[in-house]
Amino acid sequence: GGRGAMLIDASKLEQVYTSIHLSADKEGALLMVVACDCDSLCCCHILSALFDADLIPYTRVPVSGMEALLEVDASTITDNDALRSVVMINCGGGFDVRGCFPHLGAGVNVYVLDSHRPFAAANIDPNEKQIQVIELEGDALALPPTVDDEDEDEEQEIDVTTADDLQPPTKRVKRAEPQEKAEPAGSAMRRHLLQQQQLIQRGAYYGMSCSLMAFEIASAMGKNTDDILWWTVIGVTEQFIHQKIDATAYNDRVLHLKAFLSGDGSDDAGESQSNAARRSPAGSITLHNQEWQFMLYRHWNLYDSMYHTLPVAIKLEIWRGNGKEKLNQMLASMGIPVEGCRCPYRSMNVELKRRLKELLRPSSAQQQQNDALPRMREALTDSDLFFPSFHKCFGMKTELSASDVVFAVTALAESDATSLADAFAAAAADSDGGASDQPPPAAAPPPAATSGSETQATAPVAGASWQSNFWLAFHALTEKRLGHLLCGIKLAIRLQQFIVEQGLNLIETHKIVPHGPFRYGVLKNTLLISQFVQPFALLRLAHFLMDVLQATKHAAKPMVLCAVNDKTRRALVVGATGPTTVENRKYACGVCAVWPLSTARWFTGSLTNAQRSTFGQHFRNASEFTKSQIVHHRFDTSVVELLDHDLDKFLQFLHASISTV
Repeated sequence: GGRGAMLIDASKLEQVYTSIHLSADKEGALLMVVACDCDSLCCCHILSALFDADLIPYTRVPVSGMEALLEVDASTITDNDALRSVVMINCGGGFDVRGCFPHLGAGVNVYVLDSHRPFAAANIDPNEKQIQVIELEGDALALPPTVDDEDEDEEQEIDVTTADDLQPPTKRVKRAEPQEKAEPAGSAMRRHLLQQQQLIQRGAYYGMSCSLMAFEIASAMGKNTDDILWWTVIGVTEQFIHQKIDATAYNDRVLHLKAFLSGDGSDDAGESQSNAARRSPAGSITLHNQEWQFMLYRHWNLYDSMYHTLPVAIKLEIWRGNGKEKLNQMLASMGIPVEGCRCPYRSMNVELKRRLKELLRPSSAQQQQNDALPRMREALTDSDLFFPSFHKCFGMKTELSASDVVFAVTALAESDATSLADAFAAAAADSDGGASDQPPPAAAPPPAATSGSETQATAPVAGASWQSNFWLAFHALTEKRLGHLLCGIKLAIRLQQFIVEQGLNLIETHKIVPHGPFRYGVLKNTLLISQFVQPFALLRLAHFLMDVLQATKHAAKPMVLCAVNDKTRRALVVGATGPTTVENRKYACGVCAVWPLSTARWFTGSLTNAQRSTFGQHFRNASEFTKSQIVHHRFDTSVVELLDHDLDKFLQFLHASISTV
């Protein structure tokens, strides 16, 4: 049985870990169910390290969505008398866990570490003893109860809502008058409409990363290590890069984690010193308060990195055809030699690296002497150029930032077999890449080695691409697989080039269509389609398109982007909302409680607020009305997959669903 608590706060973390430890007295007693994203992989590494240190046997199972959870129930949970604890990592929080695991035994406790918000009401029911949700920020907004819930449950659910600022003053939800209970049928309908309105207005968002939750568990047990800290900063950075949290939340978490660095732990010298002079000891983690936002520049060249960094690409209006000429002129006007920026960054002139910050941040006197510089400074502010980032050195040759790792791991998790083979072949041919000692994978990477304290429920196989990619990305987070991580960086660079290329093509061919309260585009019959039938890649393309359209003075609207896979005859659909601020709140559209900003970054969410999306509810409405079967990907309600022949009617009803809010 459970401990009588639906939500687990920081004071109970030691108790939770001790309970798991005591119950895992034999093989098969502990199961970890892990979603397929970078934050989840980092959390899994942290918990695995804790369990390994205490010789706790466990099983790890990757899951890609709700259907995979049902398969886990059938294959691993049903009639499993040995099972005592299930740890769900970034999966299950927003869905009824008992619905996912209908055969859960009475003696099994489920511990949920999930950054998705809001939580499903059933998971945090005060009467629920087996499902225990870890919530360390006091931000447990629950989904409304079902229409069959008791009236007192409805009353309690409304009381727990703390996000009043998400509801427009003219649309405040009011409790039904007591006399309305005399009409059961009408009351049930009104209650249903009330719940739907609440759900639409709240929107989905992200809370604390699950890797940070695992870090707090390690801290409570006094078991933190440098590896655990590194995995944690990667998980936190993943949320920032993929626009799950805003800059304020990210900076708060950076300051929190900085306190755990060895010594001062900061390296504000940046590129003002040579690499040799400022390199930290191998394995040490440092914080750079002013890290360039130029994407993967250490592993690319500065010129292409700047061109493909979205704020620069947008400000230079690269879709107009002379973007590279503008970049050349900008660099020349600032005294930065273009050819010096085209060589690999690691071979770039040391003096130019040292002066780069000075050249890109000219003084007022320099600006007055050059008409081009004020326009440059108006286009790119310090918040466009810099952000705080953690770094780690691997040996004498390789330094990686946490953002480098996020891009690499995400690319490994989402790449197709052909792209993986090409990247590993290129890395093997690169004598300076540090990956030549790593064998390129065949159709699937080799299964990971097991130890006495772990077993793997799902080994990578050639026919199961996402499972293979999961394990490849998972083990790339270990230092012994550094070569695989560097291959992931190559994949991430290629993907960023594809995003810009495909985005420009969609704009030039007018494939982005206004559709009332939102815009949509459909990718099909393109050579790059294999790159965009993955959630994060398609979402990044959608955000790029939104930023470009807003930069060209189009009205700010959410974006629905679809990628049709001709081989499977299925379409991946993502709903993208923009970053948010209080000043830009509008309520005419139910897709998002706020509108996009012109200050969108290439990976930041906003300077003040994280975005919220209600696409999930509208997707469900469209699915039910059109009888289109949808599959949720990565447990994100704003990412769904459906049959391609259902796509047109799905989009048509989506318009109707949103327009009526």
